Amino acid sequence: MTTRSSRPMVPPLPTAWGFDDACALARAYAQGAADPVAVTERCLQKAKELPCAYISYSEERALREAEAARARYKAGAPLSLLDGVPLGWKDIIAVGGSVTTAGSELRRDLAPEKADAPLPLMAARAGLVCTGKTNTTEFAYSSIGTNPHYGTPVNPHSKAGDGRIPGGSSSGSAVAVAAGALPLAIGSDTGGSIRIPAAFNGIVGFKPSVARYPREGMTFLARTMDTAGPMTRSVRDAVVLDRILCGCPCAELPSVPSLKSQRFVLDEALLADPSVTPCVLEATRQAVQRLEQAGAVVERRRVEPFHAAMASIRSGWLLMAEAFTGMREILDDPARAAKLDPIIRKRAEAARTMPVDAAVRSYWDRENLRAAMRRDLGNAVLLTPAVPHAAPAIAALEADEAVFFHYIANNIRLTTPGNLTDMPGISLPAGLDKDGLPIGLLLSAPSGADENVLQAALAAEEAVCKG
Repeated sequence: MTTRSSRPMVPPLPTAWGFDDACALARAYAQGAADPVAVTERCLQKAKELPCAYISYSEERALREAEAARARYKAGAPLSLLDGVPLGWKDIIAVGGSVTTAGSELRRDLAPEKADAPLPLMAARAGLVCTGKTNTTEFAYSSIGTNPHYGTPVNPHSKAGDGRIPGGSSSGSAVAVAAGALPLAIGSDTGGSIRIPAAFNGIVGFKPSVARYPREGMTFLARTMDTAGPMTRSVRDAVVLDRILCGCPCAELPSVPSLKSQRFVLDEALLADPSVTPCVLEATRQAVQRLEQAGAVVERRRVEPFHAAMASIRSGWLLMAEAFTGMREILDDPARAAKLDPIIRKRAEAARTMPVDAAVRSYWDRENLRAAMRRDLGNAVLLTPAVPHAAPAIAALEADEAVFFHYIANNIRLTTPGNLTDMPGISLPAGLDKDGLPIGLLLSAPSGADENVLQAALAAEEAVCKG
């Protein structure tokens, strides 16, 4: 069991660029202590050494953008606080010159995109360097992170001979950041696909409210719930990248708010669930204790709308109906359906007989519970584990389909209520289990309260991640 005297926090992660996070790297560019071209070359080389983290590379574009950033720094005119910093895009987002495969064999031979979607375009205008497209579960439809078409990235915290899942569906983005190949990456989240791999890999992962960023150019899993989001090495990186993706870049690095004015809510009933392992329970309690010792106010009570959302999801929910609708043309074509990952095909087909009233009721629940969550939490931030357990072994899941499906369901247990109710949420590294695998603490706020949850995470990061 993790204790404060053993290893309560995730140790520093390796980097190919030599600085703690993207903001520190960009500051080194400005001071002449690092070079955007050399850093980009090292990041690309490190990425190529990571099996299956990427689906495709944009090497020519990356070096061209890095050279332009170098020239701007020499002229003392960077475009943003992250000018010249390499990042990768989950391969469900259109990037000009690259095929958007969505992790599917069926899309491998599509024509390259003619132009960037709005998010990559905004990143490029801020000077960030596009290194390519990171791996994903096929059509982003699994929390595990395996992919039979493009391979499965291995969690960098794995021990030799004991490969652990990366988490999904933003598997490549999480692994590339955690392994030190990228300072920044973009994932997407429909049921936990940013927060889960962030937790499993010991990094920061921010899922915004659906309306926060433009969503054109995304290959949707569930059209009304999908949202892209940052996967980073620090909360300040997530905040600065968030501002860029919102179209309003920061002029200065964000200041760290005081924890003494921050209100959190802890629902003990969620921690008492048998799916929460002892190590996750202990790491969560220790993180909460550190927050309180640093001056935060933690209210312990039941958050009824969260439990209602969990119950609604168990009855059948909108994601399943939307995913089936989006994939039906493939599922109804035997030749194309046969090329799907069998697990993804089975999951999608499970919604074919979903009663119409179950989907409609899920939609109604989403609207009602979103409002109920605002009334319940107000300006407070909910604390939960990001995932009830650390990353399981890949071999155990691939050997037994029942075990695979068990973990699909268990991984998303504490994240999907946030998707149903459109809660922005950010996962922070909060400890290690007995095998040295990362555990994540999830901070969530009501729909639209993205600024609240980001400010809370800035305030909490020192206590939660560093102790």
